[in-house]
Amino acid sequence: MNWLLRLFHKSRSEAQLDNELRFHLDQQVAAYMAAGISPEEARRRARLEFGGLEGTKEECREARRTNFVENALQDLRYGLRMLLKHLGFTTVAILTLALGIGANTVVFSVVNSILLKPMPYPEANRLAFVWSTEVSQGASVLPTAPPDFREWRARNGVFEGLGACTYINLNLIGASPEPERLQGARITAGLFSVLGVSPAKGRLFLSEEEQFGRHSVALISYGLWERRFGLDEHILGRNVNLSNEPFTIVGVMPKGMPFFDDVPSVDLWVPLAFAPGDNFNTRNNRFLYVAGRLRKGVSLEQANAQMAAIAKRIESEDKENLGYGVTVKSMQSQLTESIRPALLLLVGAVGFVLLVACVNVASLLLGRTKDRERELAVRTALGATRGRLIRQLVVESLVLSLAGGAVGAVLVAFSMNGLLALLPESIPRFNPVGWDGNVFVFTAGISMLTALLFGVLPALRASKTDVHDALKEGGRSGIGHRGYARSVLVVSEVAIALCLLIGAGLLVKSFALLRQVDRGFSEKNLLTMQIPLSDANYPQPDFRNPYPQAAIGFLDRLLSRVRALPGVRTAGITTALPLGIGGGWGKYIWVVEHPKPPSLKEMASSSFVLVSPAYFESIGARLRQGRFFTNQDTRNSQSVTIIKKRWPASSSPTKIPLENRSSWNLRKNSCQSKVRNRPMPRVAPSSES
Repeated sequence: MNWLLRLFHKSRSEAQLDNELRFHLDQQVAAYMAAGISPEEARRRARLEFGGLEGTKEECREARRTNFVENALQDLRYGLRMLLKHLGFTTVAILTLALGIGANTVVFSVVNSILLKPMPYPEANRLAFVWSTEVSQGASVLPTAPPDFREWRARNGVFEGLGACTYINLNLIGASPEPERLQGARITAGLFSVLGVSPAKGRLFLSEEEQFGRHSVALISYGLWERRFGLDEHILGRNVNLSNEPFTIVGVMPKGMPFFDDVPSVDLWVPLAFAPGDNFNTRNNRFLYVAGRLRKGVSLEQANAQMAAIAKRIESEDKENLGYGVTVKSMQSQLTESIRPALLLLVGAVGFVLLVACVNVASLLLGRTKDRERELAVRTALGATRGRLIRQLVVESLVLSLAGGAVGAVLVAFSMNGLLALLPESIPRFNPVGWDGNVFVFTAGISMLTALLFGVLPALRASKTDVHDALKEGGRSGIGHRGYARSVLVVSEVAIALCLLIGAGLLVKSFALLRQVDRGFSEKNLLTMQIPLSDANYPQPDFRNPYPQAAIGFLDRLLSRVRALPGVRTAGITTALPLGIGGGWGKYIWVVEHPKPPSLKEMASSSFVLVSPAYFESIGARLRQGRFFTNQDTRNSQSVTIIKKRWPASSSPTKIPLENRSSWNLRKNSCQSKVRNRPMPRVAPSSES
């Protein structure tokens, strides 16, 4: 603690040291006087034995290491003067480091938000997703069916609670003359309790509100409360119209609360309730995302083991569940697994950029030491040790690095919003990306590490100055060493830059090749839009009513009006756009001319979408064989379909005419309805687009 006392109370530290030395001197004088020596002679002998007072003080300071802080401050002041004296060099070095450190800070802030920080739920490490699996069809994660979820919830002993949700679109009428299309979710009563979230106002759903008929209650987000209702304090108990059905608002969720990855944000929640005889309340329909909170002390391995045993029992009790299993995955790992490799690759890339910056600055420092040869030689001649010279030069490097870190941080702060806008929307946003303690510590730490990376080698080379040669007029000592060191740095810089260029070239080439891939359709002059229809006025298709007349009539009228618009050449309708944008259905199929497989699990699994006759012409698709759909392909004509080249391989889309009701009959006895798997709980596809 002596160095702290000297740092903040130097005069007090000096007084204590002076008093201590004088005490020892007086003790020695007293000892001589006790031996019969006169006071004057005793003091003279004591001083001779004790040595010079100031020299002894300096030895004491060195022994106590109290000089370290003072010397460091002296080095700091001297380093600042030297850097200010050479502003051109200093500016170039600081800007070079600022770019490298700033790039690393931006990437780390994203990595910190997504991969390092826990999700903003209490004890988020205990949260997990529970998925169905269908190994025979290559599906490692699937949404689950409502009956399976209820069995899991009732039979498991590894979760404190399980909750489920599915995403929906809702039309909100109320609080404003204009209706608003909202992203919503149907959830079980215990889902928010599982997540550990409490409402900002009101209450959560009750278990009895999962019963159809008592389900007409809703929770709204803070953002919707603020945007649509003006933070009305009397919002609780207010009635709103959701897709032509009355609901009562019973709670407002906290501000900024994410709902899983929240892409896009969910504004409204209603209970997950099924009407009697609802076809979706069966094992044939898998559309629920299930989240659970593990009991304390229960590992993922233990949870997987018990849930697998439960799945086996359900499979033995109900043949409709034949082949379906269960897997439990960490919630945060599941939400970030698709983006983790790209982020880690980006970390490596910006790390190389920082190395290039360090090599550049190290080369500049080596060149600058040529101008300081005489200065360093003079300091050595006056008694400075090699360690003292190295410390001085490293302190100067540290000043440069910290200044570069500060400038980089300022650049990041001013450009953060713009940089975040460049991030793809698929990146999870459950934690805000920005400055916090971790980012600050990282920036400070990487600045200090950078000082070592570019400062140590020049300091070691400069400290080897030959005093005799350096003090001679025109002395050239050390040039060979510096020439070798600079050669090493140049080679390293070229090698690192070459690695970056090769990586960038490969990425550019991959991107160019992806741009040249034959997608089978043309995106030029092609516009798309989603047309989600009200469930009340336009019932969603299901097995009992696969082609609702109201919806078909609306779409026919819509197509007629769109085709009549100036500049529109053709228009079509589909339930799923190319590249998997939208919704489809999954089916077990077999070719009727071939023997029927003995069980569903031995059939091929295929996804299909519904399209109008002009759809393929609208997207500029090419046909290998056969013909496209025409207006003569109706529900009363022969059933027809268009298949992909590799059909009927698993998950290969099949196109069925939008009007052709009888096309379902080809497979009616062999099909089971499945909601296609999506790896993360995002927006559920609309049935019409």
